[in-house]
Amino acid sequence: MSGLGELEWNETYREQYLVQYLGPKHLPYQSLIPISIVYGLIFICGLVGNFSTCIVIYKAHYMRTSTNYYLFNLAISDMATLIFDGIPTVFLPLVLLIFWEFRLPHLLARLESINDGAAFLFFVPR
Repeated sequence: MSGLGELEWNETYREQYLVQYLGPKHLPYQSLIPISIVYGLIFICGLVGNFSTCIVIYKAHYMRTSTNYYLFNLAISDMATLIFDGIPTVFLPLVLLIFWEFRLPHLLARLESINDGAAFLFFVPR
């Protein structure tokens, strides 16, 4: 075989091997679309609920207790988790379909660990 033909054969064999042992690279659209819709609804409900918690505690002066400051802190860190972990999770199947070769999952795992560490360091000023 010539060099080019051998390279094409190896690439085809590699793809078949990966599909056989690891499965397809991405989900079929029949399951990708409902999963993305459910993740999107969870993301929107989480942002709206946590944002409304922050607004209520901020506006109502009688709710400024140490317990509610703690709830405010949890709402802020939950919104940060939703933004930094939720957005990639909603679009992750679609993004992986496009950017598979750019090692995006490693970047998202790094961002998630940074976000989780920052959630412990956040405090609400009095």
